[in-house]
Amino acid sequence: MKKNLFCLVLILFMVGCAPVYQIPTKTSKLKGIPTIKISLGRLEKIEIKGNNILIKNDNTTAKGNSLKITTSSIQLDGKAVNKIQPPFEVIADNDILEFNGKKFRGSLLIYNKQSNFLVVNKVDMENYLKGVVPCELKTTEMEALKAQIIASRSFALHLIKPETEYYDLTSGVEAQVYKGVEAEVDFIDKAIEETKGIVCTYNGQTIETQYSSNCGGRTANGKALYLKSTPCQFCKSYPNYRWECSFSRASFFEKLGAAGNSFSITKKDKSGRVIELQIPDADCTLKGEQIRAKLGLKSTFFEIKDNGDKITISGKGYGHGIGLCQYGAVGMSKQGFDYKSILKHYYSGIKIEKIY
Repeated sequence: MKKNLFCLVLILFMVGCAPVYQIPTKTSKLKGIPTIKISLGRLEKIEIKGNNILIKNDNTTAKGNSLKITTSSIQLDGKAVNKIQPPFEVIADNDILEFNGKKFRGSLLIYNKQSNFLVVNKVDMENYLKGVVPCELKTTEMEALKAQIIASRSFALHLIKPETEYYDLTSGVEAQVYKGVEAEVDFIDKAIEETKGIVCTYNGQTIETQYSSNCGGRTANGKALYLKSTPCQFCKSYPNYRWECSFSRASFFEKLGAAGNSFSITKKDKSGRVIELQIPDADCTLKGEQIRAKLGLKSTFFEIKDNGDKITISGKGYGHGIGLCQYGAVGMSKQGFDYKSILKHYYSGIKIEKIY
């Protein structure tokens, strides 16, 4: 019975703390800036500081300036508190909280996950972008930055989940790198403000604007119609356009986990990236991304040369290669293209619209 009651309270709390805004299937105008929830990880110890912080769950609240949480106790301003337990939300007067030494805008949601705590940052989309874009693209080229901002905004909006989910996306490379206030840069904040609410759409829907560092001269095909492989001559003079690495024969097969002696690339996609490699004498078939992970390659856009005792891999690009080429965007910006031209070059058939 207690377990069922806890689950009910958790569901009610999650609904109460979830984003107010739901991204519609069609890009009708939104009434305000959407809120997004980012997982900051699971931890056993949490320390939160802020200016007159308010801790609340359900109908219970507590106020203080310093909150310490462990699996054995919760302390507010150095004193143990029992009346308030996770899940709860932490808010500060100035909308900035320091969590384990790092500052974040918005509020923090704390969930008890048995042996640790899940920490989620709930923040409005524009403030979220302030902590993302400087981490994802380091350049002063303004049109490239605006293209990245719109791509990052569209990507995040596309991933907003139902209200009952704990969070929408993570803060690492598997989604978009997010570091909160410490990442913020004034001139990028200005570009975010100038492109406020602008997204990429296709057939009236906000799209999943995938992007990678360097496409190596041609982007890869994605699953969506707007993610078509396209030539890119703008990233040639930038890092990782071309790369090469070598392995001893023994190391090559050992890293691939196959006791073989010969190999052949048996399948590539339309952009030239490796889909499949076979090691016949080991009766082994590996996918492109498996090879990339096992050998620590920068992309699946590569050729392999067998030199007897030495295996040489010559590759292009860095990342999955789908969608926006970030260095390509920088190159286009330097050649005078605006952010709309950049986005339409890498995402086929899209519209660029302001939805809030």
